[in-house]
Amino acid sequence: MSERPEPVRVGLDGRTVVVLSEEEDASLAQTRRQVGSQNARMHVLRGELRAARELLAAAEAALRARGEGGECAGACPPEGAAAGLACLPCRIRAALPSAGRATGGQPAARLGLTRSRSR
Repeated sequence: MSERPEPVRVGLDGRTVVVLSEEEDASLAQTRRQVGSQNARMHVLRGELRAARELLAAAEAALRARGEGGECAGACPPEGAAAGLACLPCRIRAALPSAGRATGGQPAARLGLTRSRSR
């Protein structure tokens, strides 16, 4: 790896300023735009994560209130055979392998938790 060049420092009106070439200035501006874009994306993701955590907490509370938050009793049908009849813990476990990547809403559909339009 090459070493970074030392910046050129110049005294101007009693202050020290750094002099950049046009290429260095353009590169610095591009880096600032990238960092700003990443910061904005992190802000959005942080909000989405907060909303997902709140939704999960509400779902857990609702399941506990209904008594459905426990372990499977072993009466679930085999995978693929009337998957809608599977207990919620089994449906959650079935969806977890794909939950770590962007799936465009597929985990909710795999859980059978999507809203029908007839409601």
